[in-house]
Amino acid sequence: MKRMFDDLKQPITFNGDMVEEMKGTMQALLDGNKMIKKEQAHLRLRIVELESEITRIESSTKDELSERSKNEKDSYGNEVSRLARPLPVEYLLVDVPASTPVTPTYSFNPDSTKQPFPDFNALANYLQQFSFDQSDEFYEAISDFHLLIYIATMDMLPMRDDLGPLLEALKNKDREAAVQWSRSEQWATLEQLIVASSPPTSRPGSVAGGTVGSSTTPRGGPIWTCSFCTFINDAEVQNCAMCNLPRART
Repeated sequence: MKRMFDDLKQPITFNGDMVEEMKGTMQALLDGNKMIKKEQAHLRLRIVELESEITRIESSTKDELSERSKNEKDSYGNEVSRLARPLPVEYLLVDVPASTPVTPTYSFNPDSTKQPFPDFNALANYLQQFSFDQSDEFYEAISDFHLLIYIATMDMLPMRDDLGPLLEALKNKDREAAVQWSRSEQWATLEQLIVASSPPTSRPGSVAGGTVGSSTTPRGGPIWTCSFCTFINDAEVQNCAMCNLPRART
């Protein structure tokens, strides 16, 4: 038995023909394996004909999807991997880090009882809805998104470049800073334009001075519309309060 193992320890020699034959066999096996994998890839991609000039692929309405697995705990509490077929709905849920707050905080005045204004002529009517005897009234009046957009983009006196301090005051909810901005030259100019565009019987006073809501007299009786600038005037006024042109007689 010992001699047998000693014989096995002797080196085995191969001649050149045997080595070349073994190399050819191994190369054939490798080429065959590559060919099988290539055929499998063609079947997976539904390639029915492959030539140097053109490739034909079989059309299908079904696409092959690779298997998906999911990790879950079994009845013994061990985490196991199982096929996700069908895919659980929990995998489609996404954690949202921020959403709608329970108690929303509005940066603008959400009072729906106040009527908005469509143009510059109605701007004074909007401001008349507030009493500026107290500083809080100006803050409530100016905390309107539509008002800010209008005074920033209006053609008569665009104030977009001057609204920086006011917007910062509204952002920080600083009422004193907002009232301080109301005493600026830009807002005073807008007040004068509002007074000049209003009829004599209903011209508002200074917004910052607190007389818009108290000194304005509501319009009453019949009215007429100017045929030149479409401004609405009171019946007793013979010339338009906006363009100062005479009333057209029909």
